Amino acid sequence: NQAAVELSVLILTPLEIYCISFLEGEKDSAFIGSKDRFWKEKTVRGRERSLLNPAVELLRTGTVLSGLLKGSGIELPVRKVVVSRTSYIDYPEPPYGISICDKRHWKEWLEKQQKNFAPIKSQQLKTAKILLSHGVSDSMRRQEWLS
Repeated sequence: NQAAVELSVLILTPLEIYCISFLEGEKDSAFIGSKDRFWKEKTVRGRERSLLNPAVELLRTGTVLSGLLKGSGIELPVRKVVVSRTSYIDYPEPPYGISICDKRHWKEWLEKQQKNFAPIKSQQLKTAKILLSHGVSDSMRRQEWLS
């Protein structure tokens, strides 16, 4: 329960929280999704490489996040999304609760997020405070910032 884990990217909106796993491959490549531990990326040049299934990271992030929110009495829906801005994702039946947003739908999804003009809500601020209080950041002071 107290072990450190690395989570995926989180976007906190007034109405929900997005857990996002970005897949950045070669332009116009295709990621072949499956329920197995590894996915494949097939490039336009015919090369193939394996990568860890992003659903594993998203499910872990969603579980940790839901536990933090539930323990604090906050009810915000947690959405999990696999995103690839420059490639295609071929995964006809993703696991329940995980959405796919590839090159075909990226601009539409981004515009939808940008058009969300809902004002900041107190629940959103409480959630941000909880997330920041449980997070750890590795950083160092850079010389150019000290002068």
